[in-house]
Amino acid sequence: MSNFRRNLNLNLINKLKSEKLFKEKISDGIRDKEIFPAIRRGDICFYHKGGRLLKYTKNGKFKTHKKYISLLDLDNDDSYINPEDLKNPYLNKNFIQAFESIKERSALYAGREAEGVAEIYEQFPYTHFDKTTGNSVVLDIEIGITPKSDMNFEEKNKTNYIDMLLFNVNELSLKFVEVKEFTNSDIKANDEPEVVKQIKRYNRVIENNTSLIISAYERYIDIVNNLLNLQLSKPEEVEKECGLLIFNFDAVQKSSDIKKSIERNLNNHDIYPYFIGNMSSLESNILWNKV
Repeated sequence: MSNFRRNLNLNLINKLKSEKLFKEKISDGIRDKEIFPAIRRGDICFYHKGGRLLKYTKNGKFKTHKKYISLLDLDNDDSYINPEDLKNPYLNKNFIQAFESIKERSALYAGREAEGVAEIYEQFPYTHFDKTTGNSVVLDIEIGITPKSDMNFEEKNKTNYIDMLLFNVNELSLKFVEVKEFTNSDIKANDEPEVVKQIKRYNRVIENNTSLIISAYERYIDIVNNLLNLQLSKPEEVEKECGLLIFNFDAVQKSSDIKKSIERNLNNHDIYPYFIGNMSSLESNILWNKV
């Protein structure tokens, strides 16, 4: 994974700070915990409710997916239109004008597990670290890692997207976490569930690239401290094993034989997940210790 980087040059940081869209819309969203900024390799992504809202590229341009934006804007709130509505429409001419619409549409396209991750980063974003509310924050999401060595051919050519990276600000330690919904078939099998293979693969990547990961996130911290006027310390270590969080089940499912079977089978493969039915009951310290 020699191509794994977290960087944003100083000129681009300063240009982003001066952008009207950033100053008038994105900054407010970050402040209100509605938007999660994530540094990538030369650019930065902004997430909302599990969807990637916007990307600010290394060329100093904002981008969004075409499915998130409608050029036509109408004066009514109805989801449906008729031919009369098309007689006097006006165009969304920039992202500032279309911002709320882009937010709404990006959230609609998010998958359930991406929504689950969003429920966590909305509660514990690195942008709002407060020692009084716990010692860990979500530092990054959708972490794409392509291994380059110590793997078979299939693994070497497959990009792994780990759902979430926690940062324990007291211990200066990083922990990768995979997030699965209770109904996901990847956690269920009579022999070896797919998630076991997934986490074992992640663990090998983490173990073989610890120094590179720490270096990337040292730079990540430098960037967000500058961009967002934060004072986060840099990580010094990475937990060797990727955690697993399983969410979204009710009281009946919690006490069911299905849950017991899932847990027992995962334990037999040395995977010890943290089960939580409702994300709203999360506490950051417990999250760090349990996953």
